[in-house]
Amino acid sequence: MGISRYAAGYDNTVPPMSRSLLFFVLSIGYSLCFALNTAAQKTESSIPITVTPFYDADGPLVNIGTFSQELQNATSRSIQPLTHKMEAQLDSLSAVAMFVLAIRLYDLGFRDDAVRWYYRASYRASFFKRIIDPERIGSIGSPAFELKSAHYAFQQLSGGYFNGYAGCDKDKWLATIEQVQRENKNPPNLASIYRSVTFIPADKWAEKHNDTNADRNQLADYIRVNWSEIESIREKNGTNKEYCRD
Repeated sequence: MGISRYAAGYDNTVPPMSRSLLFFVLSIGYSLCFALNTAAQKTESSIPITVTPFYDADGPLVNIGTFSQELQNATSRSIQPLTHKMEAQLDSLSAVAMFVLAIRLYDLGFRDDAVRWYYRASYRASFFKRIIDPERIGSIGSPAFELKSAHYAFQQLSGGYFNGYAGCDKDKWLATIEQVQRENKNPPNLASIYRSVTFIPADKWAEKHNDTNADRNQLADYIRVNWSEIESIREKNGTNKEYCRD
């Protein structure tokens, strides 16, 4: 759900960077239509997506390596201890693991935590995309290609749910973005996480890290400057009513 870029008055004449930010802030593409069309089967309390081979909401089924079974079988009682366990290993978690944890937290009702983990995952995915060796991405079946595609799919399919809820409280939303940036004060060592992926030389990572942070700064600035417009759109299309219940 969240705000459709079309409902938000998305304009193809907007400069590329601004267009990217608008796409991210006001939810991911067709997520509003997707969620409304599936409302008869799923409520907004769950995220009904599939990202093969890592996650299928029908079950759910989780295939991310370590923590797969615990995430798959998580309950409202077990998810918080599991979250603490995964947080203790934050530096070694893949973006996919973070996306799946975010979804499971959301489905089980821990939405503030879910948003934080979604933004952690999005940060890691964004940095990953920037530092992949462009000559070694490969195609279908290669680790770099498959992971990049999975990251995009998670954001495309689930982003509207997280941003739909995040937009209920501007201050919390901005605090989450800022927290994730503080956690990534230094470039995360993705080479130790993705051993089968070839990255650009490490001496070029700082520049890409700065670019990743610059995007988040622009995102936060966009929310601050355009909050009245964002609120107006959310009220008109029912996003606040859907996500911001007491």
